[in-house]
Amino acid sequence: MSKVHPQMCVLAAGFRANCPTIIWGDPGTTKSAIIEAMAAASGFHVEPVIASLRDPSDFAGLPIVSNGEVTFATPRWVRAANEAEKSIVFLDEFSQATPSVQGSCLRVLNERWVGETKVGDNVHFILAANPPESAAGGFDLSAPTANRMLHIKDWAGPSVDDYTTGLTQGFDKITPNFDDIGVVEVSDERKAEKASFVAAYLLRNPQAIHDLPQDPAAAGQAWASRRSWEMLAKVLPYIEDDNYEAILLAAQGTVGEGYGTEFAIWLKDADLPDPREVLDNEAKDYDFRDERLDRHFLLLTSVVTLAANEGTEEAWKKAWGVLGEAAKNDRADIGVGASIKLMKAAKAGWLPPKEKVQAFLPVLKESGLISEMAPKKPAAKKATTAAKKAA
Repeated sequence: MSKVHPQMCVLAAGFRANCPTIIWGDPGTTKSAIIEAMAAASGFHVEPVIASLRDPSDFAGLPIVSNGEVTFATPRWVRAANEAEKSIVFLDEFSQATPSVQGSCLRVLNERWVGETKVGDNVHFILAANPPESAAGGFDLSAPTANRMLHIKDWAGPSVDDYTTGLTQGFDKITPNFDDIGVVEVSDERKAEKASFVAAYLLRNPQAIHDLPQDPAAAGQAWASRRSWEMLAKVLPYIEDDNYEAILLAAQGTVGEGYGTEFAIWLKDADLPDPREVLDNEAKDYDFRDERLDRHFLLLTSVVTLAANEGTEEAWKKAWGVLGEAAKNDRADIGVGASIKLMKAAKAGWLPPKEKVQAFLPVLKESGLISEMAPKKPAAKKATTAAKKAA
């Protein structure tokens, strides 16, 4: 198989982050075939649901009156998906589903409820749709529906080389496993780092946090909201840091083409220093007077995450040294979140250096994370007084 296409990387990242992902492409571009083949290669049960043939009750549950009470029957596809060890619910022809059916999917895709049945974390949602202009009786997605998923537009399908290999040798030869694409091992530290990237960009561009398009067609695609920025933060850890094409597609597919493109360019040019070097010398060589607040925020978050994961008192106190340097240069405001996270990482008996933590004491006390800067030892004091009297 040739190099993995960036679209495939984004599909795998959305899948592994368990974010509902919709593939947009013309008829005949192997959307359904790719999903079924990748699911088989990865050992997943696939539950296909043709959205265009369904009623709202297929997603909201069919109301049934029993003993004077109304309950909602669980559709068969939900039971089958929940019972499998790991499964994919494949909602096909989604853009041809009526607006009422799309609306009934809102709670399914976000809160993972179908009627009165909770969809388990073992279930992944992947959707496929033809653009409205090429679909028979197609509809634009509503803004709330569109904002609940990762969009992969203009699905390319297999390359000519891959397709001809599949035709002659079997399509299993060109089908990757979901778990073999992108970053294989994703740690909590990496997830926190990528979330800090999103937070730093929003700190620099606060207007980007919510921007609902006025054009209905644009609102039916990816657009920026608190929900979609969080989705981007969940997807990024599974994409390699140097796969800029995939990062760009993931950003555009969650928060829209405008802000997604800006974020990807900003991330590529972030020029973040090595957090390990900054931690080791307690930011002695780092210039907090620079006006790039987003860069400082990223650095503080990365340093604290590194120290917390290392789990030693030495690293923990060095991280306080970095925060102290930030505060000394009037940057305490952007280190508040990092100070809370660092204090939560403390083990029994650890106390931060008083001169480094001073600027963060009010918020740490308000959060209930610190009350006194030094432990009281009344018993030892009494013993000393008694000894003096005896002498």
